[in-house]
Amino acid sequence: EALTLVAVYPGSVAENAAIGDIVRDVLLRDVLIYTGNPTAFSITTGNTNNAFSINNSGQITVAGALDFETTQSYTLTVQASQDGVDVTATVVIIITNINENTLTISGSRNFSIAENNAANAPVGTLTITGNPTVNLTGTGSEKFAITPAGVITALNPLDYETKQNYQLTVTATKDDAETKTAEITITITNVYLPLTISGFNSAYSVVENTSFRVTPTPITGASWGGGSGLFSVNPFNGTVTSDDPLAFDDANPANNVHTLTVIAGTNASNGNESGRGTYQITITVIEALTIANATLSINENATNGTAVGAPLVATGNPTAFSITTGNPLSNGSRVFAINDSGQISVSNTLDYETTPSYTLTVEISKDGAPNVTAQITITITHVNEDGIN
Repeated sequence: EALTLVAVYPGSVAENAAIGDIVRDVLLRDVLIYTGNPTAFSITTGNTNNAFSINNSGQITVAGALDFETTQSYTLTVQASQDGVDVTATVVIIITNINENTLTISGSRNFSIAENNAANAPVGTLTITGNPTVNLTGTGSEKFAITPAGVITALNPLDYETKQNYQLTVTATKDDAETKTAEITITITNVYLPLTISGFNSAYSVVENTSFRVTPTPITGASWGGGSGLFSVNPFNGTVTSDDPLAFDDANPANNVHTLTVIAGTNASNGNESGRGTYQITITVIEALTIANATLSINENATNGTAVGAPLVATGNPTAFSITTGNPLSNGSRVFAINDSGQISVSNTLDYETTPSYTLTVEISKDGAPNVTAQITITITHVNEDGIN
């Protein structure tokens, strides 16, 4: 049979192929077809650095190191011999690239930076490996920079009123490596100009079972907010009111102290930044004062300092007791005195025959609560001064 040799398909082999790997086409078919009974095969030209070898069955195998970056293809002349007859065929072997470098992008994809930042201010960092070339694309990407290590910076001051966030694509590329991308979001946060709130006190006392209301000094163009569970803030003028009359909790005194924050804000306009201010208010609910009317008695011969009955009964923890009316002055001294425990005592001479009774107005007081009064009637008991009934 006549000897023939045909290179039917171009060969294809990856650059990282091992020694001895068979060269086939991309569909794994043999690249050479022959007829006859050749006794020898050889590669006569094109086999740079003896990259390939061929056996006596006409099978081409990898014989040396391959490198796509150096040589992307080989054109070999293959010779078959039979009984002194030689035939040749040209075989093209394509070297396919293997990405020998690995790139990765990891870490958070969401970043934020406050407006009015300094030039080249840090925004955040992606974790990028492989030392690639990295760039940013997307609307507004020119406002930012990124290093091969993934450090993102803002090149110039940013403005919240102009744009609140940027959706950008990070692309990492390198020769002999698969390109990697990541979508990131950079949020610009608002920086408020200080806004001064006035017209409030920092602390208030409110008597139980009454409502609370206070209005701050107006701020042009401001919206108001804040408050707490028991208190509301009017969004238009900042007035703080209690939703209901405030109760006093005798069992849990801590429940009588309420702290709330009032917030005022203005929107940006005419080139001015938006403003924001806060004011903290503490409201303490105090127990109401009460004191009952009472009738007491004392002998007319009681000496100065003698207690008139028991201390008066009052609630609400008054801090002061005073006699405001009905306590005449005699010889430079009042007839009765009262201490801050509510104990009335004699402080001048009593005389049944002159004044058989006194009606005193006793007033109790404490900080933050209205003063309360009671009528105390003191009856002077007659004492036989001459032994005659």
